[in-house]
Amino acid sequence: MATTTEVPKATFQLNFSNMVLLTEEQELEMKQKEEQQRLISEAEAFKDVLERCGMPKRFRESSYSETNIHELIKAYNRSAGNLLIYGNITGTGKTESAAWLMRRIKRVSPLKTTRFVEVSSLVIAMRGTYSNDSKETAETIALQYSRCDYLFLDDLGSEAMSSDVYQLIFAIMNQRWSEQRPTIITSNLSPVQIIERYKDKISSRILAGIQVNYDVPGARDNRIKKA
Repeated sequence: MATTTEVPKATFQLNFSNMVLLTEEQELEMKQKEEQQRLISEAEAFKDVLERCGMPKRFRESSYSETNIHELIKAYNRSAGNLLIYGNITGTGKTESAAWLMRRIKRVSPLKTTRFVEVSSLVIAMRGTYSNDSKETAETIALQYSRCDYLFLDDLGSEAMSSDVYQLIFAIMNQRWSEQRPTIITSNLSPVQIIERYKDKISSRILAGIQVNYDVPGARDNRIKKA
């Protein structure tokens, strides 16, 4: 006669003595902390995106609000071309406004390619291609900034003009104008001064859009702190 062996049943005992029950206020506080941490992580990831696009650290976050540059946004939304933010007074927020607009574009259209570069840095990069061990050429530099969906050229007019600089700026602006790719430009030069400096060949492409003058009455250099 076959015998059967009874398998002992496992027993489970829950110990509630170490369990902590949260109050509604504590649960709410915990959720708020989790949300805060999520927002911090997203903000840091967004800064990394802006860094890869070339935006300087100073402008990756800002205290500017849409109200501060509401007229600029409205003006740009009416234009399908370039945007020139100009003014002879330094420190009035031209670069800050352009950076704000770039951040807005990256949030609304994250798949759009954007580049941010100071014109003087662009010239330095081009001249770096003249060395024998450079893997880039002036043409590849120009292509990098010609093909992105949005290009932010900061401080146009600060560069020392020469024939190779002229050709570089023309190559970029002409290609972007031909392909109808918007370029957002900041400069201390007025439209008249841009025409005088770059002549019709380049200036007509730079000014193919709208211009916003930041030399408003009472404007001052906001980077200079009052004593």
